Formats: sequence, structure tokens, C-alpha cells
Amino acid sequence: MTAEPARRRSLASVGFSLLWALNVALFVGAVAWIAYDPVVARHLAYEQDRLATANRVILHDLGHASVPAEPVATDSPHARALTIIVVLAAAGVVAVGLALLFGPQRHRRLRSWLAFTALVAAWLGLAVSWRDVAWTGQRYRLGREVAAIEPIAAALRERWPEADGHEIPGLGPYMAYPPAGPRMLMLLHQVRAPGASNSISAIERSDAGGLRFELADGDAGAWLEWHPAGEQPASFTGGLQGSYELVRSSNLGDGWFLARYRVPRTYGQPPR
Repeated sequence: MTAEPARRRSLASVGFSLLWALNVALFVGAVAWIAYDPVVARHLAYEQDRLATANRVILHDLGHASVPAEPVATDSPHARALTIIVVLAAAGVVAVGLALLFGPQRHRRLRSWLAFTALVAAWLGLAVSWRDVAWTGQRYRLGREVAAIEPIAAALRERWPEADGHEIPGLGPYMAYPPAGPRMLMLLHQVRAPGASNSISAIERSDAGGLRFELADGDAGAWLEWHPAGEQPASFTGGLQGSYELVRSSNLGDGWFLARYRVPRTYGQPPR
């Protein structure tokens, strides 16, 4: 008679341990996915903007830059996977809480409650700091692409085009703006340097000779920039007269930076 209750307690203890392991694995996996996949960050940014707008919350009040996200497909694999993760995370936290209330006595000690508090705090922390996680991952990924873009940057440092053309190795045809004293090259075809995972869609040049490479593909919206000593990323007016307001930047070393700007408003769009 005593063997059966002991067996049940043992199974309950094993189940509780597995529940904790699943929660921790889900959290670690979510952090790694946000850091590794730039598409996830775009989905999260879109959903955060949508919820903030619906609830009239200004993102500046939450400690984030108020940069409207581009629309994303709400029925994409990424969107479905994020929904599953949110549901599993909520279910996992609730299950652990119920297990603490009604589970085996040895799993209801103070350290178990402290661990549960830490788990809830971790998920809440990820909910408000996922942009920092995504930025850290992007900084790591794009920092490895600097070597691929450096030959193009070296050619542009040596000779910046003064008119439309295709003379710069690795760029293909481009248009230079403004015509009188161009400081921006619009590539007629997006160019992906050998070894890079993102294409270049445009290049801006600062008055001091700094070069700003606007990226497309997965990391669209990010800029890889080279600046001479004494200069670093800053808000600027582009060659097409768009105003770019600096949101965030990180030093990648050797004069290279990762930067993100508020997207300029174009004709017909409401102010952002």
C-alpha cells in the first residue's frame, strides 16, 4: 500500500523537473532565435507597434525608439511560430505555478518559489528588452560582414563618383544624387558582396568622407558605416533630401559602425 503513493510522488517529482526543463529550454531557445533571425525582430516590432497604437502607448515611454515597423505577413511561419512560443510560455508558467501550489511538498519550498519568480521575471524581461537581444545578435552578424564590404569602401574612399556610372568595382550601375556634388549613390541593382549575407541598396557619403551602406534582405533597415577618425554615426540629410534621425549605433572597430535610423517620410505618407 505504501509503494503506490511513493511511486506517485516520484512520478510527480519527475514531471515537475521536466516541466522546469521545458520552460528553461523554451526561454533559451526564444532568446537565441531573436538574436539569430532578423525576421523575428521585424515581426516583434510590428506587433509591438500595433499593440502600442491600439492602447495609445508611446514607445518612448517604454524606453524604445519610436520607429514604426514595416508591415509583416501575419500568417507567415515566423508569425505562427511566435504565437506558439507565446502560448507555450504562458502555459508553462501557469503550469509551474499550479505545480507549486498543488505539487509535491518538496517542490513547494522557498527556493522553488524564488526560481518561479525568476522565471516570470525572465519572460517579462525578454518582453521589454527583446530589442536589445536582437541588436546584440545583429551587431555580431553584421560585424562579420565588414570584411566583405571593405573592398567596396576602399574603392569609394579612393575615388567618390561625381556622376552616374558603373566604374566602381563590385557596385554595378548607379545613379549619383544630387547631380551637383553627389553624396549618395542609388544602386540600380542591389549588390551583395562576396561573403556577405545582405545586399547593399544605397550608399551615402558624409562631408568628412564617411560612408554609409544601407542594407537590404534580412537585415533591411540596418546600416554598415565606415567613418574616419573623429567621426561617428549621426543624424543626416541624404542625397535625396530625406532626413535620417539616428536611433542607435554600435562601434564594430577599425572605423566601422552598425547604425539604425528613423526612416525618412516620403511624399504622401503621414508623419512618423
